[in-house]
Amino acid sequence: MNIVPLSAALFAILFKEYIHTYHLIGGVCIVVGLFISKSSTSKFFKALS
Repeated sequence: MNIVPLSAALFAILFKEYIHTYHLIGGVCIVVGLFISKSSTSKFFKALS
């Protein structure tokens, strides 16, 4: 679900739409959030083992 706005921005680039700074900031926030959630989840499951 978090990748939907990022993929929409990528499609906008393909269709020659304008990308603004807030689109880039939002995309970076999404990617950073995915990496944080993935790394914290893996640490959590390792602690349970």
